[in-house]
Amino acid sequence: MNVAKRTLVIAKHTGQMGNRLQVYAHMMAAALERNFNLSNNAFGVYAPLFEGTREQNGGDACALSSKTAYGLTRTLYHVAKVTQALGLPFLRTVRARSQAFVDLPTLLARMEHRPWRVLLAQGLHFYADVWCAQHAEAIRKYFTPLESFRSEGEKAVARLRARHGGVIGLHMRVGDYASFRGGRYFYTPADRKSTRL
Repeated sequence: MNVAKRTLVIAKHTGQMGNRLQVYAHMMAAALERNFNLSNNAFGVYAPLFEGTREQNGGDACALSSKTAYGLTRTLYHVAKVTQALGLPFLRTVRARSQAFVDLPTLLARMEHRPWRVLLAQGLHFYADVWCAQHAEAIRKYFTPLESFRSEGEKAVARLRARHGGVIGLHMRVGDYASFRGGRYFYTPADRKSTRL
């Protein structure tokens, strides 16, 4: 990591894999666009699944260090909140809430001439849509699943394409939605089979 550069830090676990990928991709696009460092100790258990992140968590031997790194990131976030309140400029925090989405290009433009070096971000709703489109190839390459996870899916898709010519994939979120908001968005397998697109 280049210490002379400004650094974006994803400072908290946000949801599960899909949510964490979303935040990571948008932050990565911002870091690439602005030539910033990016630190994400919050990707956690999903790091070993992807080409670009597999070195972040080397398995059982590194599990403690991964948890420790995340704990240090959380501590730094709370320290930054205090130093920010005291008017010290080096560390800054920003939090995205459900009703307060954060447009990263606007935020970083607003902060351009301020003396911050490290920006710690917490929450799901950070977006840089234009930058994601511009850096889509690098983002896809970084988040390419490891071959051991890709091969079976690629074979299944190839078989479907051979039979039907085209394939539409759906990510059906099930696990935590059974209890999230009283199951409001949860559908059983029977519900899904009866649904017509």
